Amino acid sequence: MGSASYLELLLASDTDVADFDEPLTQARAKGAPADQLAELERERALALRVREILIGHRRHQAELQLLNDTAHDLAALHDLDAVLQAISDRARRLLDCDLAYISLSDRDRGDSYIKAASGNISGLLRALRLPSGAGVGGMVARTGAPYSVLSYHEDKSIIHTAEIDRTVRAEKMVSLLGVPVVLGRHVIGVLLAAHREQRTFSGRDVNALSMLAAHAAVAIDNSRLLGEARAAADELRVANATTRSHAEDLERSAAVHERLTRLVLDGKGVEDVVQAAANSVAAGAWCW
Repeated sequence: MGSASYLELLLASDTDVADFDEPLTQARAKGAPADQLAELERERALALRVREILIGHRRHQAELQLLNDTAHDLAALHDLDAVLQAISDRARRLLDCDLAYISLSDRDRGDSYIKAASGNISGLLRALRLPSGAGVGGMVARTGAPYSVLSYHEDKSIIHTAEIDRTVRAEKMVSLLGVPVVLGRHVIGVLLAAHREQRTFSGRDVNALSMLAAHAAVAIDNSRLLGEARAAADELRVANATTRSHAEDLERSAAVHERLTRLVLDGKGVEDVVQAAANSVAAGAWCW
């Protein structure tokens, strides 16, 4: 009786933890003997462990599917802003968090800025400049390792600034996780996820966010390479145009030289040669 009930509960998709107490409660109400109750308790404990494994497996399958969909969708995007926005959106869905955003390093200014965000509720976040080393993002950028805080305002291990703290309050952020966006050996940005209540981030959360950060790094590098390729193509077009112009000038000069040479060979005088040269110059056919 007990095994069949617990098996049915495991196969059902809408069962709650409290439902697994029912077989044992019913057996106690019927006055079942102690050994039967003990067996039901053992089966209940086993069923709950199996339930946790199944839930973890389903969650893992859903995460893999979401990551696969993300890779597929990102492959179709060519604009960097659109790619980073899509990554922020997917990070929010994947971690089931309230807010996700990406900060990128600004080498010229020596700080960072928010490039994309999903779930933000204030205009302060997109306008925020992050001093080097400050906040959760600064900690991640400095160490090159993931970092999380359970309660941002109570965490003393990070560097607080008035502007960052004001933005965190405006966005009602409490718990945060940041992972580095790494290109080669350099941390070029940080991908962050935030809850608006205290919640811990699991190892699975860190791995999922890190995979999305890797997508961001590839997109940024592809954008850089595409920009360099376009610049090189522009330079090549200019060089080709210059070469073509020079070639045309040389062809015109060769034609004039041939014409003057023919005049000399035909026995024409100096005045005829000079006049022909003057006519070529006036017509723009001479290249000096």
